[in-house]
Amino acid sequence: MATKKREIIDSAVSQIIRHVDKKHGGQDGKPTRKPNPLGVVLDQAEIDRLESAAAEIGINRHQLMQLAIRQFLADFDKGRRPKTSTKTITVIEPD
Repeated sequence: MATKKREIIDSAVSQIIRHVDKKHGGQDGKPTRKPNPLGVVLDQAEIDRLESAAAEIGINRHQLMQLAIRQFLADFDKGRRPKTSTKTITVIEPD
């Protein structure tokens, strides 16, 4: 059962990676630039949740973050946007 679940996850990750590489790569589908590591600041509760989710599906935290970002980019390329709102705040400044 765990092996089948892992195969499904690996297949989904591969499909997402291929989609993003084709979309954002050079003529041969390979990335046109070398990878550039990025840092993300998270609180301990968020890190613990990532660790737990990654362990549940059998990958490490780094791979899970790559999967999530690549899925977001694939969705974004399809026109899916997160809901946002604008708030106006009035600030009283002293003289």
